[in-house]
Parts: sequence; structure tokens; C-alpha cells
Amino acid sequence: MHVFLNGPKRSSLYYAKALLSLSTSINSIIDFGAADGVVSSVIGESSGATYFGIDVGAPIYSRSGNVEYVENPALLMELLSSKTADAVVAFNVLEHADDFAGVARTLFLQSRRYVMISLPNEMSLHRRLSFLLGRLWETQAIHATMGL
Repeated sequence: MHVFLNGPKRSSLYYAKALLSLSTSINSIIDFGAADGVVSSVIGESSGATYFGIDVGAPIYSRSGNVEYVENPALLMELLSSKTADAVVAFNVLEHADDFAGVARTLFLQSRRYVMISLPNEMSLHRRLSFLLGRLWETQAIHATMGL
């Protein structure tokens, strides 16, 4: 209900707050698929954790100084693989990956302690079945061409 009423950005904030409330031993966070860096507003001075956002430089959202944007999407996984953190988050991004199991595996390898992944709760049965069967959504087709 929270996600439906307040949109994906608000759900990302909710999940980031929940992660930080789990442990005070999170000193660094990688935000994979960071979009406009909205999660960095939770990972501020009050948390004490450093934030590193990664995303493709897509024109669908505004850019943030807290996020490293990769113009060549083929380099996105290379950049992720070069970093480690106490926690790695991927909010509403794996559904855009052609090889979502491979991306998820890399997220776990780069985390020293925690991984938090969220997927959108699509209301459409057709979309849910398509995802489970490995068929690409419209936005997935675009991201697949970018190597995600």
C-alpha cells in the first residue's frame, strides 16, 4: 500500500531507512540503479555511512552529484564489480536486467554484510508471468540493449 500511494522513490526511501535501522554497523552503501540518488538523502551525515550510487546515464531522471553515471552501459557491471560495501541495495532495478540472476549474484559478491533488493509489485498478471518466464517488458527491452 505504501508503494502504491507514494510511488517508487518513496518506497526506496522506506527500504533504505529500514536497512539502516537493522544495524549500526553499516559504514558504506552501494546503491545499484540509483536513478536520481534519492536514497542518498537517507544515507547522510546522521547515519554516518558513505554512499556510492551507480546507474546508467539515462535521460529519464535528473542527475545527482552523489551518483556515478555510466554513459557506456557495458561498463556498469564492471564498475559495480570494482566496489565493495557493507550493504548493497538495488531498488526496482533488477526487473530491467536481461540476466537478473547474474546481476543479483554480483550484488551479493560486492556486499560485506547486507543486500537489499526490491522489485515492483506489478498489478498486471500478464507482466508478472512475463517476468517469471524471462520475457522482456518494454523498459526491459531498452535496458537489455544497454547490457543491463
